Amino acid sequence: MKKQIFIIPALFLISFLFLFTSVNAVGTGSVSTTPVTNYSNEDLTNKGKELNELVTGQVPVITIDDAETWGERKGFELVHLLQKWIQPISIIIFILSAIMALFGALGNSRLVGKGMWGMGIAVVLYAVVLYAPELMDGFLNWVST
Repeated sequence: MKKQIFIIPALFLISFLFLFTSVNAVGTGSVSTTPVTNYSNEDLTNKGKELNELVTGQVPVITIDDAETWGERKGFELVHLLQKWIQPISIIIFILSAIMALFGALGNSRLVGKGMWGMGIAVVLYAVVLYAPELMDGFLNWVST
């Protein structure tokens, strides 16, 4: 019984902490995930040079701006994935917790507290995922200063 009191909040806390690992910086520019289909001759020549460098073993020169752009793009993709999956899951958790609190009010009074905790965690989880782009933009601005 006492183990359950700590296990369930610990699982919610661990799943909640995974939200802070995502990076999404919306602000200075936007990242498109649509494929580019109209290549110019210059683009194809550059792609050929990059492929030739890879084949010959030459290491391309990567700048910090390239790494930053790549990191931001991957962050956008991760936050988009979280928003796509975690929002519906948090809504389902909220509904199940509300049903648990309702059953607790009608019968077992211990379920009321668990249901309220579940609803609170689901609301915080939903808010963090919903505002993840703004949170990560602020985080990236803080890190860059």
